[in-house]
Amino acid sequence: AKVRGPETAWPSIFPLAASKVVCSGGSSSLRHSVVFAMARVVEGDARTGTWARPATPQMGTDADGQFVSRGWNELEHKGWVFKARTRPPSGGAAAADLRDALSLGPVPLPQKVYAENLLECSHESGVKIEFTAEAALGGWQSAQQKEFGGSLSAENFDRHFNTPYAGSIVVDKDKLREKLRMARKIEAPDFGVPGASREKLPMDLLQQRGHIHFYDQVELFGEAFADGGQVLCETKARVMDDCFLVLLRYFIVKPNSGVHMRDVRYFHKFGTGNVLRDHEVREASIPELEDAVSKLRPVTASMDEKATHDHRYFTNPEQVWEALTPTRTLNESFSLSV
Repeated sequence: AKVRGPETAWPSIFPLAASKVVCSGGSSSLRHSVVFAMARVVEGDARTGTWARPATPQMGTDADGQFVSRGWNELEHKGWVFKARTRPPSGGAAAADLRDALSLGPVPLPQKVYAENLLECSHESGVKIEFTAEAALGGWQSAQQKEFGGSLSAENFDRHFNTPYAGSIVVDKDKLREKLRMARKIEAPDFGVPGASREKLPMDLLQQRGHIHFYDQVELFGEAFADGGQVLCETKARVMDDCFLVLLRYFIVKPNSGVHMRDVRYFHKFGTGNVLRDHEVREASIPELEDAVSKLRPVTASMDEKATHDHRYFTNPEQVWEALTPTRTLNESFSLSV
């Protein structure tokens, strides 16, 4: 089969555009998340926008009939290696191992934990950006210890799994030492270490049309509550010709209270020596969100009164992102060179 790279504009985070799959049996349109989450994608002919895609048996459908990845998705591109692994929610031994690693004691894990899921972005310099459920829940567990201390129990803990996790940045120490030796330096304080920056993500570049070399969506953990509330922690990655963007999102809905969304985005323009990271927090009460969404998309006359006040109508994550202005922001960057 041949995958024709979709030419689609980037909204501020990730569009729900479609890709075109051309095969011997004809053509069909699939979401780009299907095409680019199925198998290893290799660079091809940039002139024609066509990439060879090996067949993969590691693919299935979820409860809604949507195609989902069941294996590795990997790409080498301009000095970076991107890897994503998606698996079903963990149970049994995998969940027990995660509980032991986090030293949770009687405190339960979220309903859905994807202990085997992984997203990695590794640079040839020795810097790696990594996202795992264990690290995300490790941030939550550390916060729990500070808040509850010795009183942490199965009844006394943060049931919304609020985590300050922003992704893990890992530096290959051997490569760093060699770089320092070659550069005749003692240290490189900005190498792989985020610091405050005035530089913001170049939205003009992100909104340009171009081919998608790699896309995947990797869930880390989630929880659904009896009152209709939810917690979601996931990450998405997209690699274009000239840049990549990674999103880590923690999203919580409390039907009787409000919504809270924290996004961490990593951006890199290939050929430059740094990575940008920004943080955005969006939050509002349910009435405030209803008002913001109704201004964004006025309710139609055909919708009954009950539906217009159902929080599920207003709390789609992408809609929340679009309707609400960030209440807190932070811009950072780190270097890929010494």
